[in-house]
Amino acid sequence: MAFLNVPNFLTLIRVLCAFGVLIFGLYGRWDVGFPLFCVAAGTDMVDGSIARILGQRTRLGAFLDPVADKLLMFFSILSLAGTGFIPLGLTVVIISRDVLIGAGLLVLKFKKVYIIFRPTYLSKLTTFFQFSTVLLAMLATQNFTPHWGAPYATLWTFVLGATVLLTTVTGCQYVRIGIRMLHDRSQKNQIDRQ
Repeated sequence: MAFLNVPNFLTLIRVLCAFGVLIFGLYGRWDVGFPLFCVAAGTDMVDGSIARILGQRTRLGAFLDPVADKLLMFFSILSLAGTGFIPLGLTVVIISRDVLIGAGLLVLKFKKVYIIFRPTYLSKLTTFFQFSTVLLAMLATQNFTPHWGAPYATLWTFVLGATVLLTTVTGCQYVRIGIRMLHDRSQKNQIDRQ
C-alpha cells in the first residue's frame, strides 16, 4: 500500500521518537532521550529526499511530515524546559506563537477565507534558530558543553536571543498576514454584493 512506503515509515518513526523524547526527557533520562532525538532528526533529513528520489510522495506524507516536525520540536522544548535546560520564558514565547497561529487559522477557516499558507523567509529562519536552541540544549544534557566554556556560553546567549526575537517577530508577522487576508475577504464580499 502506498501509505506504507519508506518515507512515510521514517516519518512515523520520527513521531514515535518525538513521544520518546518527551517521556524520557521529562524523567531526566537524557541517556535515552538524546539518542531518540538524534534518530528523529536523522529521519527528518532523509525522508523527504527518499520521497523525491523514489517518486514516493503521498498526501499522507505531505500531511504527516510537518506534523512530525512540529511534534519533535514541541516535545523537545517541553521536556528540555521541564528539566531546566531551556528557559521557561522561551518555551512560553514559542508555544504562544504556535497557539496564536493555530487560533488564527481557525478564525480564517470559520470566516471561509481561502488560506494560502507559504512559510516566510523569517519563519524559516525562526525554525532554524529554534532547532539550534534545542540542539544546543540537547548537547548540554550530555555534558558536552563544559568542555567548550565561554564560546558555548556566548553562542547559547546569541541563539537564545535570536530565537526569542524571531519567534516574536514572526508571530506578529503572521497576525498581520491573517488580518490582511480577512480584510481582503471582507472587501471581496462587499464587491460581490454590489
